[in-house]
Amino acid sequence: MRLPTLLALAFLLSAGSPTRSAISFSPGNLTFDVLPPRNGKPRPVTPFLVTGGGFFQHRDRFGPFDFTSYEGAFTAGGGVSRLADGSRLCAG
Repeated sequence: MRLPTLLALAFLLSAGSPTRSAISFSPGNLTFDVLPPRNGKPRPVTPFLVTGGGFFQHRDRFGPFDFTSYEGAFTAGGGVSRLADGSRLCAG
C-alpha cells in the first residue's frame, strides 16, 4: 500500500517601498493528499488538506516615528486537485 503524497512548501513575500509601509510574510505549508494513487497512477480527482504557519512583519512610518509589528500566522484548509494533460490544477 502506498501512502498519500506529502508536499512541503516555503516562500517569502515582501511588498512596500522605503518611503511607505512595508509588509513581509514568510509562511510554510504542508499539503497532504487524502487518497493515495490507485494502481501506481494519480487519481483523476484527489482531495487534499493544507496546514501551515509563518511569520508576518509590518513596518510603517507616522510622522517622525517608525513602527514595526510582528505576529505569527497560520494557514489551514483543503480542496481538490485534478490532473489535466499531466499537469496538476488545484482548487481550494
